[in-house]
Amino acid sequence: MIQRIQTVYYGLAVLMLAIPLMGMNLVSFSTASWSQEITFFGNKDIQAAMDSDLAPLPNLPLFWLNVVLIILLLLIIASYKNLKRQQSLGRITFWATGITILVLGFAIFNFMNFTRVLKPEMHIGVGFYMVIAAFILVFLGNQGVKNDRKLLDSLNRLR
Repeated sequence: MIQRIQTVYYGLAVLMLAIPLMGMNLVSFSTASWSQEITFFGNKDIQAAMDSDLAPLPNLPLFWLNVVLIILLLLIIASYKNLKRQQSLGRITFWATGITILVLGFAIFNFMNFTRVLKPEMHIGVGFYMVIAAFILVFLGNQGVKNDRKLLDSLNRLR
């Protein structure tokens, strides 16, 4: 199981998705009087603005989306004997990770428009890059499963 390259890719993808759950920020917005970080657990006001008419940024359920992705990846690793199931779960995880990245990008764009009155500076955190790295690792793992299935199909033809 561990000697197969796709298991290594999927394991690294699990790590890339689990590390931001330790509180790493995905994106932070800041001005001179206001600062806010977005993590998988929600939004954190670092420094509140003096204006009382500013509404806080809306929270997204990113934590549960990340946990579902980790569970799917662990199911893929556990189904190493059934390549067909592993390939189908890999596709589902690939698309779910892509949707997660799109949700994060859409949320960043909307938060930037939501706070455009303040003209904040946006800083993309390490957690966002880790989600993108997990997306790439899931793709590489899917390629490994596809290569294994192709190899086994060619061996079956020789029999």
